[in-house]
Amino acid sequence: MDGASRLRIHDRPPFVVRRSARIPVSEETFEYATGHGSAHAKTILIGEHAVVYGYPAIAFPIPHLSLTATARLLPYPDSVSTHTGRIEGSVSAEGFGTISGSYSLTEGFSFDDQTVPGDEVRFESGLTLDVPSSRTGERRGKRRIATVGDPSTGAIYLDVDTEEAEDELAQSALRTILSHVGEKPGRAEVTVEGSIPTARGLGSSAAMASAIAVAVARLYGHELTSEERFELVQFVERIAHGTPSGLDAYQTMADGPLWFQAGKAEPLELAHAPALVVADTGLPGHTLDAVRGIRERRERDPRLVDLALETIASLAHTTREALRIGDMSSVGRAMNDCQEILTELGVSHSRLEHLVGAARDAGALGAKLTGGGLGGCIIALAPSHGAVPALSRALSAAGAKNVWSINPANEESS
Repeated sequence: MDGASRLRIHDRPPFVVRRSARIPVSEETFEYATGHGSAHAKTILIGEHAVVYGYPAIAFPIPHLSLTATARLLPYPDSVSTHTGRIEGSVSAEGFGTISGSYSLTEGFSFDDQTVPGDEVRFESGLTLDVPSSRTGERRGKRRIATVGDPSTGAIYLDVDTEEAEDELAQSALRTILSHVGEKPGRAEVTVEGSIPTARGLGSSAAMASAIAVAVARLYGHELTSEERFELVQFVERIAHGTPSGLDAYQTMADGPLWFQAGKAEPLELAHAPALVVADTGLPGHTLDAVRGIRERRERDPRLVDLALETIASLAHTTREALRIGDMSSVGRAMNDCQEILTELGVSHSRLEHLVGAARDAGALGAKLTGGGLGGCIIALAPSHGAVPALSRALSAAGAKNVWSINPANEESS
């Protein structure tokens, strides 16, 4: 995806410092408002793709795989000219571009032993990401991807020529929440940091949208209801996935596993926590392509595809009851059967199949792809929490780029 082709790039007007009385000021330093938001990854145990057509699915949170967003209002020195103090940050200064340093009312902006006079300083707000790349899965450090400016038009400008899916999604999330709270871009500085790999079927787009939405809303003094948060995330999810079921939007903010069907979520009853492991093939998934492929196949052969989706739904019901009574062998069998159907539907991949086989060879009760497929991750069920470390090592030895336990606390206590 080429995010640059859809957004206004460069040639932006300078953002002029304006007077404001909204920032509280102490005698020594500038203080500015902040808002924080967070969300975590999710994994689908069973029901992916069928859930798009109103059938049930079961999903689990991965709380230790998360994203956090911090939003702040940039201070305007013109509004506090009678006070002394310093500001650390980035500005756009005539002749220097965007630079970082320390601003003093009396001295101007200092950096690299140089000083820009205060009347030449233009504060710039924007969007910075420090999240794994959708292509490599590796975090690349903080990257300034966009500048929000030109308050008269509410434009958001892409600062980088990018093909990273997460860049465009982050901008969409910021634009959506600013519109929701009735604020134009121009003062919000948002930084997103976290470890959820993008395009792996773990809900990274929903988590990013959710964290940004909460942080920016809190910045402007608004606490989102669960319904507002869901709708905002769904809006951004439609950009990522076309026709999202809503499962990711719910599960990335839920503390426990969910039973999800036809847009409604409810807590899942468990006899005890299953010993689940997620392994990353290192290959980006392609949810949009996978969903489109099944839809097109259903148009050609509705009877066959509907039978497959109904069978997945039946397996989800079986899994729900097995989890309720603690029958993990039945859960594993349902996972294996579901993987066979997903493969027949054309959404698996050779790398997914390789890790699924490695998990089963290492003693997993069941293993299957998780999420949209065509790459991404698998989920495997170990026979016990004590067996999770050995299963994780086997998956790493088989080439998994990353392996995560869903319930590390249970693993440590076993």
